[in-house]
Amino acid sequence: MKRILFVLSMLFFSASSHSADGYYDSSGNALPEITNWMSYLPGRRLLSNISMFGVHHLQLKDNYSIESSHNGLKLYPLLKSGARYVDISFQHLADQLIIDGHFHGKFIMKCLQYGRIGCARKDTKFTAIRACNGSYCPTIDKVRNTNTNGDGLFDGFQKLEAVVADLVKFVKEYPSETLLLRLSISDDSFGNTSSFENKMEQLINRYSDHFWIPNTNDPMLRDIRGQIVILDDTKTNPTVAFGLNFNLFNVHDSFYMNTNFDLYSHWEDIKTQLNSACELHYRNGRERPISECMKSFKGNKINYLTGGGGSFSYFVASGKSSPGNYAPRLITGYTSLISPNTYPDFPRISCFLGTCTIAFAGTNELTMNYIIKHQPSYVGIIVADYPGHCLISNVIFTNFSGKFVQSQNRGRYLCKE
Repeated sequence: MKRILFVLSMLFFSASSHSADGYYDSSGNALPEITNWMSYLPGRRLLSNISMFGVHHLQLKDNYSIESSHNGLKLYPLLKSGARYVDISFQHLADQLIIDGHFHGKFIMKCLQYGRIGCARKDTKFTAIRACNGSYCPTIDKVRNTNTNGDGLFDGFQKLEAVVADLVKFVKEYPSETLLLRLSISDDSFGNTSSFENKMEQLINRYSDHFWIPNTNDPMLRDIRGQIVILDDTKTNPTVAFGLNFNLFNVHDSFYMNTNFDLYSHWEDIKTQLNSACELHYRNGRERPISECMKSFKGNKINYLTGGGGSFSYFVASGKSSPGNYAPRLITGYTSLISPNTYPDFPRISCFLGTCTIAFAGTNELTMNYIIKHQPSYVGIIVADYPGHCLISNVIFTNFSGKFVQSQNRGRYLCKE
């Protein structure tokens, strides 16, 4: 009877506090810096052969500092911590290229089209009324006449140029590196007197020394060091390209989850993309290590670990009950006694008399552990929310021999939690 009560108690409560270096919440210490890791790569390495970590959907908040979505990590420190891929969605409004923020993004069009009062009437929710009042609801003239950085525009929005300025600052400071900038544009546009293409050309020309001009679909690293490579996903004019076509890349991005219990199938999709980045080969009926696939991998892979919708983004990244670094894992309600084969990649914890609780694990930790287990030589571009040091560094270290890793990581081959 006591054993049954113990098992039931494990089913309905969170597990004990847990910290994983694949996950990071900004309330903790700053991430370690890995500023010039590309300087150790040979110049003839093709872009399609380079694994790198990426951040997505940046937005500007509060004091107009650039922050990555959800976890409040500023862009420039993330670049210094090893990220080399930046995913930006923006809108063309009132002759400005404005970053498409998550929270207030849907209200700017209502403000410009209907004014402050009309905007609030379109959506009576409290958040909408707040967003449609005061500085949250700019006029077309206010948007059009903001300065280069967009200071004073309104909370939750900033110009694309502010992001580009940070990227240029980084490649000037670390000329051995290259940055990939995926650009996608919202279908919404309003109050424009010039085309989106003209605005993009003006922006690129302003920083022309630091934007790579495409002359191949797969450049060598030596040709793009100190440069920003645009991955063009704007799809506005097929005759105008601002960089590499984003469609050249094989992308996994199954973002939406209905409930927390979709996390495992979400992870399986991510793992399928990881496996395809370095194809598994078989010899005499036995699986060869993924690390042997360097000569046969399929490059240009992008793998988004992110998720949301019916689940909180921090849960998708961490499997935790709350965003904190030391928050407990949520448990699935399954045990190894009743369901030994359920969620095989999720951790077994709080074991007692041979029965363990099956807990959730986030996509960041699962991907980090995948790299530790298989030691692949290529994983592609890994994009995540709440990235921890070990996730970032393990993605980077797939590019190198053990000698580099040991010299950069205090003698350890791969970073573990």
